[in-house]
Amino acid sequence: MSSFNDFCNILGGQNIRNVSYNDVECNHSTKITTFCTKKCFSTDGSSAKFIEGICKPITNFSDSSVNIPYDLDDFNRCMKLLIKNPNYDLRKLLVYPKWKPLITNWTKLTEMYHDGMKESLDKKIRELTR
Repeated sequence: MSSFNDFCNILGGQNIRNVSYNDVECNHSTKITTFCTKKCFSTDGSSAKFIEGICKPITNFSDSSVNIPYDLDDFNRCMKLLIKNPNYDLRKLLVYPKWKPLITNWTKLTEMYHDGMKESLDKKIRELTR
């Protein structure tokens, strides 16, 4: 669904030319729309948004919408979010099987991140997410 259609669905087909993201009221019991992701999430990247969505909490996700960091770039976005939000409890992600290998190795992954071990970290993330 395009963002224009998302916006029209949210507003019930109203004229949207002069409406900003902040004018849209998000309903987090339904599918998260393009506009909700711009208004309600403070981060970029699907895996970082997934962390934020679970830890805030913004919404419940189905198993099919679980996003994990598959490489160093994804992991960097997650780390930037977590550095800004140290109160986020990553144990909440353990109920999602795709996240379990990452969370159980999170201490090692963050050590590698802070030590600047980019190539090793990228390799480890890819191993854990196969």
